Amino acid sequence: MLRMIRNPLLGTAEAWPCRVPSKGEKNEVAYEERVYEGGKFATVELTGMPFEEALWEAVLQLLRYVGGSNGQGAGMGMTAPVCTTVFPADDGSLQHKMKVLLRIPSQFQANPPAPTDGSIQIEEREEMAVYTTSGVNQGAN
Repeated sequence: MLRMIRNPLLGTAEAWPCRVPSKGEKNEVAYEERVYEGGKFATVELTGMPFEEALWEAVLQLLRYVGGSNGQGAGMGMTAPVCTTVFPADDGSLQHKMKVLLRIPSQFQANPPAPTDGSIQIEEREEMAVYTTSGVNQGAN
């Protein structure tokens, strides 16, 4: 297994292309609006597991895929960030259902290797806007 995930873990990660249309601060917390490019993504959807366990399992599956456990045996390398979506239940609480997405590296976007793991799907996704925080601004002391 180490051979399969060595390249993504020890190499540099390709940044998921994005633009930053706005930045701001509210209540001493800085934030950015980022719009990430669409493209092809490797996805894993898990249900019925605690969040941390599901995230760990999904990320390992995706690392094996980009590390060479795919139809071409291609070590594609890693992209960052990894996107995690947790789905709310009808009452607004969080279910034990999540989807983890990893953007296929640029050189494989046109023709991604087929996953050998049946739980990994390749999806075409539109661009998406996300808001990120960068912590509390300390200011000069």
